Amino acid sequence: MGCCGSTQDKDLIERLDILQRRITEVLDAPKEKETDGLSELGTLSKELVQIFNALADAGGKDMDSITRIEDISEAILRNLLNRISQEEIKKGPDFEPLNNAMMAVALSLDAVRATKASVQVERRVSKLRDEINAGAERGAAPVLARMKNILQKLKEPAMLKNLVPGSKELLDLAEKANAAAPDSKKVVQELLELLVAHAVWILEVESSWKTSLDSCKAVLDLAHRIDGLAGKLVVVLGAVWDPPIAPQVERIEKNSGEQRFAELLREAETKLGAEDGGAAHDCLQAMLPWWPLLQDSHAVEVVGIFSKLQTYAHDAFEKAAADGNEATCKAIRGFAEEFDALRARFTGLPPSAAGRGLGEVLESGEAKLMVLKALDSIDTEVAKTTDDDKSTNLSLAATVQALEAMTTAWQTAMKAGSSEELSARMTRSCDSLESWTEETARQCPASKISSLLKFADEYDSRR
Repeated sequence: MGCCGSTQDKDLIERLDILQRRITEVLDAPKEKETDGLSELGTLSKELVQIFNALADAGGKDMDSITRIEDISEAILRNLLNRISQEEIKKGPDFEPLNNAMMAVALSLDAVRATKASVQVERRVSKLRDEINAGAERGAAPVLARMKNILQKLKEPAMLKNLVPGSKELLDLAEKANAAAPDSKKVVQELLELLVAHAVWILEVESSWKTSLDSCKAVLDLAHRIDGLAGKLVVVLGAVWDPPIAPQVERIEKNSGEQRFAELLREAETKLGAEDGGAAHDCLQAMLPWWPLLQDSHAVEVVGIFSKLQTYAHDAFEKAAADGNEATCKAIRGFAEEFDALRARFTGLPPSAAGRGLGEVLESGEAKLMVLKALDSIDTEVAKTTDDDKSTNLSLAATVQALEAMTTAWQTAMKAGSSEELSARMTRSCDSLESWTEETARQCPASKISSLLKFADEYDSRR
């Protein structure tokens, strides 16, 4: 009876036979992708461990079955190792599902083996990764050498003018080297050392780029590229990119803008004091590129310059208009268009005190002068009726012409300010004219009344 073995032993052997056949079927089955069959192998490996544990619990006397289990585990391990290739590992994140599934099977096999299957899988993956990285490092070496050469050349004083294009080339090469060996810590370390050296150099030569806003923007773009690439590289090393260069460039840009803005503000005040409005306008034009950086802190000063320049242009225009200097008036009108266009580009400024652009202010001021001249003409004609010079008489035609000029300019003139004063002046002049007309109508002969009535109609249509 003892030589035949127990019923339990026979059951275990039968289970092992069935399990071995099922495992062999999975191992021999064709695969479309490397993950095929791993789920089944995971389940079957756990069942293999159960049989092994049952044999061990029975005293481990059935060495034939234990040897069979070791052979089966070895076959499964060979299958796992054959699934690992450089091609699969190069898939990067897409390799992880395969790697995780293989490790799950290998960890189950560890329980029935003297040498751990999981360690052999890890070694195989590590070995192939080292081979991949070694090949990638050889490919990246010429790129790194080129980067070092560029960095050395850029540090030559005569090459400062090539800071931006040279830096772009350097960063293009850095991205190329990283793409060639993304997982190589050696390559990543060299790239970071080069990026650090380049970032430090850019900050050291700030005097070559900080005075121009365009240069500042170009360098800031480079700084963002450096920070972005370095931030990706340090992940491979489990490190942190600190401090980033972009905030440092931004501070330099802001400080440089503050300095340049202050210089231009002082120059603009000086030019206004010298009654050089064109030069003051040029100062404002030079401030404009820096405005987005500084509008929160310098709006009051800029509004002040615009206000003084508008007053200067307005006074100069009124004088030229009063003197009949049309050439100067035309030049100032053109200046007003440029002035209004420039002010509009300073976003965030409050509306001008007049509530209108300089062009409109000049237009209304000119219209006011026209009205005042027309009123002067009317007053002059009325005055002819009260003097002792019998050779001078009120000209109805000249008066109508003055009324027409006043009517045309009136609405625009009323926007020039002092509208009540202008209205009062108009009322006085018209009252005098009306009094003369009424008095003349009572005294003039019937033969002349028709011309006076026509004048009255012309006056009423404009009044």
